Amino acid sequence: MNIETILLAVDLSEKPEVISERVFSRLNCKDARLYIIHVIQDISRVSLYSDAYALWEQYRDRACKDTIIRLNEYMKALEGQFSDIQPLVEVGDPAGIITEKADKLNADLIVVGNHCRQGIDHLLHRNVAEKVMRLARREVISFYIC
Repeated sequence: MNIETILLAVDLSEKPEVISERVFSRLNCKDARLYIIHVIQDISRVSLYSDAYALWEQYRDRACKDTIIRLNEYMKALEGQFSDIQPLVEVGDPAGIITEKADKLNADLIVVGNHCRQGIDHLLHRNVAEKVMRLARREVISFYIC
């Protein structure tokens, strides 16, 4: 498979060196363009009072700015492994945004981390990686973050 465009979805708990070692070292993707995306889960405006939603908007805007800074650190750690690296920050449903962005970018591959949760912890926390694998119309590689 010729990989030209990769969408790497991160929740910022992953270390870029680990991703590089576990995933990218096994792929021939030196000439590929890499997009690193982080999706901030949005909160429904209906579920909060207007004052509380205004606070959420302030937090969300600050989180977007902080996320760009963190994604730039990822880019530095992965420098030289790809022809081009671009950071993306989105707000919304993570799995939906990731799969939509992959389609829009015509990504050849989606790479997403999967937390090692079991039992009740697995039921209580949304598993974005599993949902991406179900929704994606593209190849997906999932790696475990334990």
